[in-house]
Amino acid sequence: MKKWMGVVVAAVLLPVVAAGFGCGRGPARTVDLTATTAAGQPLPGVAVDLGGQRQGETDAQGKLSFPFTGEAGEEVVVSATLERPGLRFKPWEQRLVVRKWDAARPETMRYPLDAKLEAAALSADVTVQAAPRPPRAPRCAWTAGR
Repeated sequence: MKKWMGVVVAAVLLPVVAAGFGCGRGPARTVDLTATTAAGQPLPGVAVDLGGQRQGETDAQGKLSFPFTGEAGEEVVVSATLERPGLRFKPWEQRLVVRKWDAARPETMRYPLDAKLEAAALSADVTVQAAPRPPRAPRCAWTAGR
């Protein structure tokens, strides 16, 4: 019985200890995305995905940060989309390769991305209402001189 307890404890603790030493998918890294128009204006409300999983929407300054995990050398896809009434933007996408992390260099844990979204189509609904036609002025009969 004691032998089995040791096996169970090892099976439970080994993944936890391995994660602490950087084995497996590694520690959480952070994507810092800034969404702007082609002119550089911040874009709030941009939907951001990582590998097809929704991560959230950008704030009023066009910024969104979120954690992700991955093995060194693994490629992940970050995408951003925005549609508003009357305005649609081209979808934005960037592939990034997960770097080997170094605890002494915190910048290896952050991935700053600038998503410049370009307008794809402008549309507007226009309703035209015809006004009633004004009454016609009576025709003048030119009788003078005849």
